[in-house]
Amino acid sequence: MVPRTNLAALRGMGYGRMRRWTDEHCDVAVSSAMLPEGYDGYYDERERSIVIDWRLTYSQKRCAFVHELVHWSHGDCTCKGWLGRKCERRTRRETARILIGMTEYETAENLYDGDVSHIAECLDVTGDVVRDYQNLVLSVAMLR
Repeated sequence: MVPRTNLAALRGMGYGRMRRWTDEHCDVAVSSAMLPEGYDGYYDERERSIVIDWRLTYSQKRCAFVHELVHWSHGDCTCKGWLGRKCERRTRRETARILIGMTEYETAENLYDGDVSHIAECLDVTGDVVRDYQNLVLSVAMLR
């Protein structure tokens, strides 16, 4: 499926700016709510809506929001079974690629001797997104 919009423009934006950009460029409704334990956000294809847990830090919101926007861009309608696992892996890889640039990552990795928590703080992302970048983006790049 062709993505509904180019999400690469989000790199370097803070959460508030991302939300404003989305209002102008995406046909998806975005809101905040207190979500059940274990959920940072979710995307509903039928409603074409994204909900982000309002209790998250701005870095966590930023990562969850881009993650859900990637689901939106592909029209994902399931997170169950083998198809859901495949969609989730693709979404995690694309989220990491959108939020982290190669040069910025290399600089942070060298500066903090590979310490994931410091790299994450420097790049304004979560440790999970850094690990996804390492495992799903860099590992593929090294194979080429």
